[in-house]
Amino acid sequence: MDPECEKRDLNIAFLKTHKTGSSTITSILNRFADMNNLEIAIPLIENRFDWPYEFKVGKVDIITL
Repeated sequence: MDPECEKRDLNIAFLKTHKTGSSTITSILNRFADMNNLEIAIPLIENRFDWPYEFKVGKVDIITL
């Protein structure tokens, strides 16, 4: 198989919105991350990363499993 075909880009940003099936997509992405041993960033406070301001790593809830 071509080595280029084996490369995967696994950086995904997902904005959950109301009434668009986003809960289902969130569940699928969470299961995909679990199955592929990926990390997921979850907001530290409330349910947002201080939008609309610049993203800061300090706003991420650090959970070590």
